[in-house]
This record gives sequence, C-alpha cells and structure tokens, in this order.
Amino acid sequence: MATRSVVVLLERRRKTKNGYRFGGRWVYGHWDGYPEGVGLVLSTCYFERERAEALIALGDFSALEPFLSPEDAGLPGLPHSFNNPLPLVSIFYGRDRGEEGTEAKPFSVELRRPEEILFFLEGEFLALGAEYAYLGVPKGSRVTWLCRGLEEDEVEDLSLLYPPDPEWRERNRRRVLLEALART
Repeated sequence: MATRSVVVLLERRRKTKNGYRFGGRWVYGHWDGYPEGVGLVLSTCYFERERAEALIALGDFSALEPFLSPEDAGLPGLPHSFNNPLPLVSIFYGRDRGEEGTEAKPFSVELRRPEEILFFLEGEFLALGAEYAYLGVPKGSRVTWLCRGLEEDEVEDLSLLYPPDPEWRERNRRRVLLEALART
C-alpha cells in the first residue's frame, strides 16, 4: 500500500503588513511518503536549492530516489521508464509515463511563518490521500526540509533527523552502477 505525500518548495517570500506573502509550488508523491522514505531522501540528497527546484519542475512522482535522471546518476543513454526504471532514479508520472496534468501546482498565501503553509494547504493534500507533507525552505543555495504528518500538529526539521549528506552522490552512484550492471 502506498504512503502518499506532497512536497512543497517555497520559492518567494515578501514582507507584508501582517506577515509574509509566500509563494511556491508543490507536487504529489505516491510511494514511501513517510519520513524514513521521502523525508530521508529529501533531506540528504535534495538539500541544494538547484536540485530541489529541478525536482519540483519534474512534477508529480511515483517514487522519489536520490537521482532525478539517468544523466544525474552518471548513466547517460541508459533507458529509464515507468515500467522499466533504473535503480535509484526517481520515477515521474509526466516524464516517465507520459501522463498529462502532473505539473507542479502553484500557491500564494499570506501567513506569518513558512511552516503554516503545511496547515493552510492541508485540505488539498488530504484530498489526494496524502499522509505527510514536506516543505523546502531555501536559504541561499541550501534548502532545509520540514515535515508534518497530516494528522499531527507538529512540524519537524528533517535536517536534525537526517543531516544533509555531501557524499550522497558518490555513494549512490556506485550503487546505481552496480545494480544497473547486474540487470544487463
């Protein structure tokens, strides 16, 4: 059974009279949405702003993995699809299955703190059957990921549970290469 989630990326923040005007986009994720799944991958592999933006740009996903594409994994030219995915490469509904309407959904809201976004958009998330919501809060070139179980009132900073891993790429590249070779 799937553990559904949503991944939200804060892209704009502007001070207003009563707080801030926050804007960004969010995507749906189907599998492994719990903190030890999607949360771990986000915090350890998508802590760079550019990568987080690339993830959101690809839209709704079936499975979030450390790599966004075969090229990202150092395996350019290898086939990757919804029905025949490469190990450790994310699977997106639009790119890998050709589905339409899977683009990131925009939001714009006036609130006091970024984490309130996870409460404000809760109705939309629950309508999709999501159990967890993740919010990426950029600061410079880094992103800190926050997590909320949608039946809970607490928001956790995932970097405290799963610190960003600067070595993630090399460690996972070896794994994906070995697993891809084993398939041939």
